[in-house]
Amino acid sequence: MYSHKATLTAFFVAPLPLLSLAFLTLAAPAQAADITILNDHPEECHAMLSGQIVDGDTDRLRAILPTGQTAFDRAMIHTRLCLDSPGGSFPEGLDLAADLGETGISTQVAAQDSCLSTCALAFLGGTQFWVEDGLTRNRSRSMHVTATLGYTRRN
Repeated sequence: MYSHKATLTAFFVAPLPLLSLAFLTLAAPAQAADITILNDHPEECHAMLSGQIVDGDTDRLRAILPTGQTAFDRAMIHTRLCLDSPGGSFPEGLDLAADLGETGISTQVAAQDSCLSTCALAFLGGTQFWVEDGLTRNRSRSMHVTATLGYTRRN
C-alpha cells in the first residue's frame, strides 16, 4: 500500500546528510593568509600578503620581519608590503593597519592584484618613515593602475 506520509518523510529526511555536510564545509575555519618574503619583485615589494586575512596574521607578519630594527632603520630600508586579498577578519584588518603604521611599512597593490574589504583597511595603514630634519612619518600606500582596491560596508 502506498503512503503519502512515508513519501513526505523520505522527501524531507533524505537530503539531511547532504545539508549537514554542506554546513560543515561552510563552518570550516578560514586558512591564514600566505605571507612570503620577496627578493626581486617588479614593484619593489619586500613581502607579500595574499589570501584570506584571519586572526593571527599580524603576529605572523611581525615574526617574519627582521627584529631589533628601530624606526630609523626602517626609514633607511623603506619596507613595502604587497597585498592581494579578498578580505577576512575585520578586527585583524584593523590590527594589521595599526601595526603597519607603527612599524613604518608602506603598502602596495601590485599589477592585476586585488585588495578588498578588510584588506583595504589594512592598505590604509601603509606608512613610511623619512629621515629629514629628524624622523618623520608619512602615509605611504600605492596601487598599480590595473590593481583593484575595494571597500565594503560592514554588516
